[in-house]
Amino acid sequence: MTRGKFEAGLLALAVMALAAACGANDATTPDGDICTFDFDCPAGFCCDSSICLPCPDGDIPGDDGDGSCVACVNNVECPAGALCEDGCCTGIETDGDIDVEGKEQDSYEEVPYDCPKIKIEPDKLDFGAVQIGNSVTQSFIIRNDSNDDVDLEIYDIAYNAVTGTAEFTIETELPTPEEKIVIPRGGSFGPIVVKYIPLDEGIDEESLSIVSNACEALFHLPMVSGYKGTATFCIEPSEHNFGNVELGSPAAQKEFCYWNCGKDDGNKILTVSQILMASGVNPNFKILDGNIDPLNPHQLVPLGETPAEQRKCEYSFTVEYVPQTLADFVNPHRETIKIVNNSDDPTQRVSDVYVEGRAESALLSVFPYPVDMGLQIIHDGTCNSDADCPQDQKCREMGFGEGRQCVAELTVAVYNWTGIPIKVEGLQLISEEDQNLCNEFRIFDDHGLANNTTCIDNSTCEEPLSCEEVLGAGVTACSILPGQGTPGLFTMTYNPKNVGLDKKCELRIQSTLPTAEFMEFPILGKGRLPNVCPEARAATQSHGPPIVQPIMGIPENTKLCFYGNISGDEDGEIVAFNWLDDLPDSKPEGSALDLRPLGQDWVNVCGTFDIYGDYHLQLKVQDNEGCWSEPFDIFVTINGDQGLQAILEFDGGDDSILGRNLVDMDLSITSPRGGKCSDNNINQNGTCLFPLGDGVAVMTQWSLGGDTGTTEDMRVSNPVDGPWTVCAEYVNDCETWMDIFVQPFCIGTLDTNRFTITLYDPNNWANSEPLFPTLSGSAKLNDRICWRVVRVDGVFQPPVKVTN
Repeated sequence: MTRGKFEAGLLALAVMALAAACGANDATTPDGDICTFDFDCPAGFCCDSSICLPCPDGDIPGDDGDGSCVACVNNVECPAGALCEDGCCTGIETDGDIDVEGKEQDSYEEVPYDCPKIKIEPDKLDFGAVQIGNSVTQSFIIRNDSNDDVDLEIYDIAYNAVTGTAEFTIETELPTPEEKIVIPRGGSFGPIVVKYIPLDEGIDEESLSIVSNACEALFHLPMVSGYKGTATFCIEPSEHNFGNVELGSPAAQKEFCYWNCGKDDGNKILTVSQILMASGVNPNFKILDGNIDPLNPHQLVPLGETPAEQRKCEYSFTVEYVPQTLADFVNPHRETIKIVNNSDDPTQRVSDVYVEGRAESALLSVFPYPVDMGLQIIHDGTCNSDADCPQDQKCREMGFGEGRQCVAELTVAVYNWTGIPIKVEGLQLISEEDQNLCNEFRIFDDHGLANNTTCIDNSTCEEPLSCEEVLGAGVTACSILPGQGTPGLFTMTYNPKNVGLDKKCELRIQSTLPTAEFMEFPILGKGRLPNVCPEARAATQSHGPPIVQPIMGIPENTKLCFYGNISGDEDGEIVAFNWLDDLPDSKPEGSALDLRPLGQDWVNVCGTFDIYGDYHLQLKVQDNEGCWSEPFDIFVTINGDQGLQAILEFDGGDDSILGRNLVDMDLSITSPRGGKCSDNNINQNGTCLFPLGDGVAVMTQWSLGGDTGTTEDMRVSNPVDGPWTVCAEYVNDCETWMDIFVQPFCIGTLDTNRFTITLYDPNNWANSEPLFPTLSGSAKLNDRICWRVVRVDGVFQPPVKVTN
């Protein structure tokens, strides 16, 4: 049930209770009579939900609209000196100027009540600031504060914890709604106890409902909690130096306590949501007991500034220092622990703890450290020789029926930094998470040192190992003397199975070292797929579609740019671009074409195609592994056949006042295969490519709606033979782009605009005369006037006006 429906139900119960109560104290009031229509009820009452109830204002049965009755439910709703009888106030002057005689009353207080008056003490339950988990109770009393000798009947005292919060509960056992509470005049009921247990931080505000037969049938008793104090993060210590810890010795640990040091008389909660290392992963440090569930963060009640040693450390984490490499006091191992919280102080919301330590000596170490197998190509197949394997891998017999496989190899040596001879007794690969994570690695004990437990003299041990007595074992074995190392104790191999970093396997060395019989060392390796060479591609605009066909119809001395930034490498990155414009027969004899970079690098280039002929360009790209792509070829043709240039000139109107045109016209040219070019579809370089090699249009001048300019100039180079269409279109005037305040300046220009179109051959630079007499006409808004110009054997025929 929603809260609204719950309260609506209580209100309905209250209305019925009120009707019953009023009826019990007035002989002319129906006692909950059943009805069908309003006239079934006495005057002043209406039929509502089949029950006679007091009518609201303005809805009086039998009232003919002249205002002869001022509706009321009880005397309180009538003016001083008037009584409420039969649902109407008597003894007052009404809107209908009818003087209704009634009993006089000396004062408002003397008017007898016909329903009891309820009083709640206190009229609000304020629980104050309460800590999470603690509880506080408040109580209230219900009094019958009526002037008349009438009983107050309580039908229900309820709090809905489903639609509200479960933090408030009524503790007093109350009668059921069927067992109403009857309070005589001047009497009281209570105390009624309410408990509050906060489950989260913040202020809670709810209300408790009391249903009775009082004039105020449904009473809401507010319940509120407080919120005060501060939430401040404190931690001890705020930094720690672990000092010198030898490699191979037990880990050093330090506990850090943190608490909410806000004022302890407040209830503001401090939430700690995350504890992490600033570096992400540091092999020298570990955080113990620092994992926090994001869905269940640590919530700390304020404890004041009490020092940690004087109170219980309820929340803490431990930092463990396990040095993996040597480090001195000049360059120690360092880490910053970050604790994320919601402190009131913004500077504390990410609190830092600084730790450091050094390892100036090691009891036992391996070289190289860590055991890093590097980046290796995945090779699942078997091999017969090293030639079958990727670079830097060898073909090796793996044993255990696995045959010969391609693996990366690394020889590992062990050094003894103690003062006694040390014997290596065992080598093992381990993983704390899953032993299968070590399947890519293999140990080959080439010298058999780990299995050689006894020796007779030094002649039976490989240099520089020495036959020495094993401390406390009563035997002699080939051992590493103090300050010495092995000649290469074993070979580690790596055969990656998956792409990515393998880092969850460790090398465990078992030795006769008294303080560290077992020592673990990290092993790293990263698998990748065989390299895929990059693909070279070029476009005529930045990040545009690749060029897929020869570029034709370009006039001489045209500058073109080519963009190689659409080239790609799926498994790496491109590091070099090589544009070739000097291939054999790559350009006409005498051409000075020289591609130059567009910007600081050679990703994109530009060049000027200066004379007629065929050009052949080429692009190659190289990836970060040194692989060059296949060449991408670009072909450009510039020929000497007759081209087409159209210049449109029109009257733009008087722009001396407005500073812009009053009209706008467009020039368009349509190719034989239906491609249309105009100032609406030219690109950023002012060019437009016709489909299927029909040619290329270049606009050097055009008008934009409203801007000053009354000339449009378009050239088509290398047009194909066939019918071409040249059009002038009246596309806009001041009526469509200017407001009403400037329209008087348009008078005399609308629908009277004349224009001319002159056709030239742009390829014939020696002759600037038009191909044909100037075309002219007049137009009005939305007119489109066209001429057909047919090209036959490279020569344009005289234009013919066509109907559009």
